[in-house]
Formats: sequence, C-alpha cells, structure tokens
Amino acid sequence: MSTAFNSQLLATTKRDFHEIVQQLFLKTQKPIRPQNYRSGIFRQSKSYILLHEEEQHLADHVAVLAQAKEGATGVSAAMIEECNGRDSPSLTIRIASNETPLPETVDGLRRCLDIVEEAARAETYEHKDIHKSNLLVQIIKLSKSRMRRRIGLQKNRGGKVRPSLFDRVESLRCRLLVLEANADNPSLRSSLCVNFSELCQKIESFTLSSEESQMDHLTAIVLAAHKVSKSANNPSLERQLQMKGIDLDLSHRRTVFQIDKISRYLDISNDLIDFSRKIRYNGLFRNIHLEVCTAPKAQHHDDQILHVHSEIQLISFYEQYPAGSPPRCIGSSKSACFLCDLFIRKHGLYRISHSHGRLYPKWTVPEGYCVNEEINLRFSEILKDMSQEMLQIKRTFVRRPGYEGDGAESRVHLLILPSNFNAISSPITEIRASLRSETSLKIAVVHKSQSELSEASKATINTTGQACDLPPNTTTSSTVVTGALNGLSTALESGVIPGSNSAPSISSKSRHPSPLYECRPQDLPITIVISPDNPLDTIVPSIGKVECIFDIRDMGLGYLNIKPTKQIDVLKGRERLQSKGLAEGNHEELRLIDVRGSELDGELVLAGSDSDSKEVEFSVNDGGECNICVKIVWGVEEG
Repeated sequence: MSTAFNSQLLATTKRDFHEIVQQLFLKTQKPIRPQNYRSGIFRQSKSYILLHEEEQHLADHVAVLAQAKEGATGVSAAMIEECNGRDSPSLTIRIASNETPLPETVDGLRRCLDIVEEAARAETYEHKDIHKSNLLVQIIKLSKSRMRRRIGLQKNRGGKVRPSLFDRVESLRCRLLVLEANADNPSLRSSLCVNFSELCQKIESFTLSSEESQMDHLTAIVLAAHKVSKSANNPSLERQLQMKGIDLDLSHRRTVFQIDKISRYLDISNDLIDFSRKIRYNGLFRNIHLEVCTAPKAQHHDDQILHVHSEIQLISFYEQYPAGSPPRCIGSSKSACFLCDLFIRKHGLYRISHSHGRLYPKWTVPEGYCVNEEINLRFSEILKDMSQEMLQIKRTFVRRPGYEGDGAESRVHLLILPSNFNAISSPITEIRASLRSETSLKIAVVHKSQSELSEASKATINTTGQACDLPPNTTTSSTVVTGALNGLSTALESGVIPGSNSAPSISSKSRHPSPLYECRPQDLPITIVISPDNPLDTIVPSIGKVECIFDIRDMGLGYLNIKPTKQIDVLKGRERLQSKGLAEGNHEELRLIDVRGSELDGELVLAGSDSDSKEVEFSVNDGGECNICVKIVWGVEEG
C-alpha cells in the first residue's frame, strides 16, 4: 500500500473516530473512573539501569517542571531515554506540551538539569545539600508563575472567583480542629494542626510581600507545605489523612491535593539529586541531553479545533525515530485523559502513572502526511480499536450519582518499588576513593529530607547499644550523643582511629559548626540505629581515603556497626579469616579493603553474599594498620 493510501485511510478513520467521540461525549464526559497504574507489577530488564518504577517517577517529575505555566496549553509530558554507551552513558530527556514549550521554559529546565549534572560529577557528598538547595531555587524560579496561581485567587471556567489557598488551608485546619476535639486521641492531629498554622502564616506573608521578596516567600511556602505533607514521616498529606481515617468532603480533598502538589517541588529537588549521586545511576546523570518536541499544528473537525496532546506527540516521535533502549514510561504533569489513556493501552509499549478518566472531544492524533505509511496504518488500527471500545462503553454506560464529580486532573504520586526490590537492589555499600591523606574516621549521618532547609533534625550515635535522647547542643563525656543539627547539611563527624594528626570531634556541619562530643579511640564500637523513630537518608563513613556510602532511604529498620579489629597482614589476613569461617561453619568471606590498594583507584561496589542476604560486612585497614570492621544490617533491630 502507498503512503498516500495509508494517509487517506488514517484521515477516514479519524473522521469516523471523532464522530464516535462526540456521541460518547453527549452520553458522558467521564466514561471511566480514575485509574492508578503506579501500583502495577512491571517486568524488569537488565538492559536498563533505572528500574521501571524509577523511570516513571523521574519522568513525572520532569513533566511537572516542563509545565511552567497553568492551563491546558501548558500541560506537558516527558520521556527518559537511557543511552548506555560503554564510554559515556547518558540520559536523553524529551519533553512535549500541548503547545510548544516557550524558550524561557526550556532554558529554565536546562538550568535545573545543569545542577543535577553538577551534583552527579561531584567527587564527594560534601556539597550534596547545597546542590539540593540550588536546584530548589531554580525549580521555584521556573515554576513561579504556576505557583502564584495556585496560591492566589483563581477564576474557574465560569468566571466565578474561587477562594485563595490561604482561605482553603485555614478552612481545612479548622475542620481538623473540630475532628480533633471529637477524637479519642487528639495528639495524633495536634502536631499536624500546628504545621497547618505555620503554612497559613507563610501564605499570608507571601500575599503581603513585595515583588522582590516573593522568591524567598515561595520557598518558605514550599518548605511549610512539605512539613505538612510529611508530618510524622508520612509520604503525603493525602496518605496520612487516609491512615487516620479522616474522611473529607470534595472541597477539602482538593485542598489536600494542592498542599501535596506544592510540597512536591521539594521532593523533585531531593529526588533528582539523590538519584544523580547513586553510583548505579551516576554515569547516566553526568550527561543529560534535553530535547523538545514541536507541537503539531491544530486540526479541524466540523467546527472544532483539535489538538495533539503531549503524550501522543512523544509516542509519535518514537514511532518515527526508534531508540536503541526505548523509554518505557510517559511522565505527565497532569493525569492522562480518557483518550490518551485508551490510546496508550491500545498502543501497548508505554506506561503512565494515572488517568483521571475525563473525555476531551478536541483530542486527536497527528495528521497522516506528517508520518510514514507504517505509522499511518498503525495509528489507524489503534483508532479503530478505540472506536470499538467507546461504542461498547456508550451501549453499557450507566451514570451513577456523583460519578462525574470525583477525581482530580493531577495527582502527586509516590515511588513504589517492587516487592522483590531487595533481591533486585538490596542496600549496597558503595566505596569510593577520595583524596584524604591522613588516616581518620569521619561519620556523616544525613537524615531523611523533611524541610531540612529550615528545620532542625536529630541524629543519635549510640556507642553502648541502646539509643537515648539528650538535650540539643549538649557537651558531655557520655558515650551517647544527640545533637540538633540546623541548616541544609545535617552531618556528624567522629574521629576514632589512632594515628590521625588530630582527634576530630563530633560536630554539626552547619554554617556555624560547634563541637558536641570528643570521641576517643576507646569509644569503639559505635552503633548507628536506623528505625522509624530515627529515619536516616545516608550514612557516609570516611576512613582514610576510603569513603563508604550507605544509601538507606528505603531501610525502615536496621543498624550500622563500626568496631576495631586486630591488626592483620593484608596479604595473609583473608586466608586466616576464611579458615576461621570454615572452622565455625560460616562460609562467608569477610572482604578486606586496603586504603592503599589499587582496587580503590576506581569505584568498588559491595553487596550481600546472595540476593536474600540482609547484611554487608567488610574490614578496612591501612597497610595492616588501623583496622576497623564495618557492618550494616537491615530488616532487623540492633541487638
């Protein structure tokens, strides 16, 4: 068949398709209920570095950033393409919007990605939080117009003015106070109500601020919203209210969604930097290419102007220009509409996070002359299948009370890793060579990101096997240390290995560090407990020139133990340890890491002995001197 024939076939199919769309639209504007695809089970492939769930999560993040303006024309989509060349792995991020993104939007997104690249190329974790801070500032600059519309007075499609975010948050806070007064355990909500009050104050300050200070106030609102969303270590405000059994009306649920959406800007900043620093993904994020699709010209059907939605633009691009490692997911700044969802399901190659199920009759696919004959034929077959399903829905659809009113057009999604994630990627010990010359031990304990930009965090180093709390900024000779750590960088340093030029003290890596506790060699062993009460993000013991990175964001329970070992000969120590293990019936080998060895000229990754292992253990020494044993265990309590 000729290209002209297939193009004409697609045009005919489209006319019939749009007639059926109009018929269904007269029957209902919402043919299906909202669909959440994030909780599905996806086949993983060794051809990709990112997990399917991670690719989807990051693509949604980028799509949110790509929609720098409010309204239907700004709705955006993104796809992430892995380029796993042996010499220089990279990512290609391709975005599309219902109308071609403005140059200033593309430039702003490029500046965000430049910061991510810079973080990925950094030699150490030292400036990780600075990168997060810089990225958040750039994200807020990029999204300033959209955020201002979320916060200020808005008009709906009928021209009616809707309440401002301040009024809606205050109304929700008052509603929670009423529920709290009737609750059996009011303490469950009291802290949340306090956080709501702080958010209201930040919003009010923004509305009274000058143009010059709005960036600072917007940042404060994001941090306050994040504090509300993540109260009591919950993943979102929506989730924590569900867990507490709080049932709200539609207007209050929409306010909950708005708060989570504003909070999401900090999550995006944290996630992009965190992914860029993981050794598994680091090479990809060192080189990020940004490509932009040009939106097709508007089409006409009868008296209607039709548009190609951003998701369909991206699918059309990869139909014309297939990739070696094609993207698996389409990220969206809004939930997919009914027709995008249906097209993607019929197409079969890509996944999305969510569909709100609404039918937009001005939806279409690209003109036939823009693509080749195979694509024309393929799209024609997909539209026919879609038409058949819509006719079936039209015949069987029964409208139920309240059916059309539920479901937001955009949602905040949580990263849900597969249930066998530990077998795929258990907590890994990443070991990097750094440029430290003296032999000393420094431990950085970085707490989970929860409004770190303004709130104090607590870190507990337990050297006695039992954790307890002390007042902040306490100097003590006890073996238990608790410090309130302010600012972006939350870290503790502890010098414990003999032979260093000086004995470092435990101190906050804040802008104005102050010593909290002097740790002596005899204070070993040290145990750092990971638990829901002490949620940590990263632990980085630096031993001499060895930097060990423990990424423990997904660990709900466990501990890190550091203890001295006897001085052993590096060459013979492995044999003796193996012999001892065999004699005791333990066939696992304790890995020896020599800080002067050639194996640290690059990067070394250690994992458990098998996929079911719940621990990683190794010994670090400096040419037979200053030996310590490092052990991390997850899934069990320290004991």
